[in-house]
Amino acid sequence: MSQRHFVFLRTMPSSFFPRLGKKIEEEGYIVSRINFCLGDWLFWQGPNSYSYREKYKDWPKFILQYIMFNKVTDIILGGEYRNYHKEAIVIAKTQGIRIWVTDFGYLRPDWITLEEGVMGGSLGFPSDPATIIEEASKLPEIDLAPRFRESTWNMIIKELIYNFSNVFFNWLSYPNYRSSGLQEPYHVFVIARAMRILRSHQRNRKSNLILQKIQSKGLGYFLVPMQLEFDYQLLENSPFSGFTEVIEMILGSFSLHSRDTDIILFKSHPSEPYFKKWGEVIPLIAQRFGVQDRVIFLDGGNLEDMIMGANGVVTVNSTSGLKSLQLGCPVKVLGKAIYDVCGLTSQTNLDEFWKTYHVINRNLLDAFVRLLANTVLIRGVLFKEPGITSAINHGLVRLFKTKG
Repeated sequence: MSQRHFVFLRTMPSSFFPRLGKKIEEEGYIVSRINFCLGDWLFWQGPNSYSYREKYKDWPKFILQYIMFNKVTDIILGGEYRNYHKEAIVIAKTQGIRIWVTDFGYLRPDWITLEEGVMGGSLGFPSDPATIIEEASKLPEIDLAPRFRESTWNMIIKELIYNFSNVFFNWLSYPNYRSSGLQEPYHVFVIARAMRILRSHQRNRKSNLILQKIQSKGLGYFLVPMQLEFDYQLLENSPFSGFTEVIEMILGSFSLHSRDTDIILFKSHPSEPYFKKWGEVIPLIAQRFGVQDRVIFLDGGNLEDMIMGANGVVTVNSTSGLKSLQLGCPVKVLGKAIYDVCGLTSQTNLDEFWKTYHVINRNLLDAFVRLLANTVLIRGVLFKEPGITSAINHGLVRLFKTKG
């Protein structure tokens, strides 16, 4: 058995990662962890962890030396767009190191991404329909019925611990740490998210009532599930630098090419911290394009109910796009998305999408989901048992399907 060495870089503050590392060690392999900040250290300590305290500009040289000296074969990281991770990925590729990216899953609610390469399929997740169907036919069917529940509150508490420790105490032990964070401090976002959840009942009730009125009147509508302004998938895998640009593009096209009887709904992201007041921004943009009477902003509500009644969904690359396809709703993708495949999503331009009837190839969709679940995703959640244990067990299977 050749000796594989797995190095964990920054991950979410979940017990999934150190427990997965321990299981890998029990299989007889080497595991190490590089901590960049106090939050990292709080959630993974011990003799197999190393604290990187040097300047960011020295990180590429360090990680190259670390890989070569320790004979690293695999790097596991949480999200490929963090600044340290970008540098590590470039170095790892030059050395032939396997890269494993983790994140919340493309399928919801109880799937986790554990993808070899960077998210979106750097190793060539197929986009050709015939290839998808052929490869999926060799794989077992997937039971999509939810098995595990995530704990949002457990996640928020751990994120607050992680980020508050960095904000107030990093200077003691990690003075050179460079955050990949938001324009606003990340703990402000976490607190805003917690407050949003506490107030969610009233917002959801109001939005659901508005939706019921729209549907009872038989009005045709399109849905735009909003993404966060700082969503890496928005910033890195689309031509947009923020969601305001997305709104302007959509409403500019909608004002000129949609039916006069159609309306468009913008649904806020569940984690929206309101650094921007979308309830004010969207009406102003709609007014500029002369469609203020046909644009509605919903600050909450049931996403599936909205999708089920929509003529179509327009998204940059949100996971809600895949959910929409599963519910039989046509989807237009404006950025880069793994599910943007001919036969699944609309391949017309946005101007034509408003009036074009699009048929989803259900056989292709079933094959796509089967292939995705068997090669990119693992079953489980990150912050609540028994979903954590399930994710660990399935993660081990995924990691060791690759022989080294």
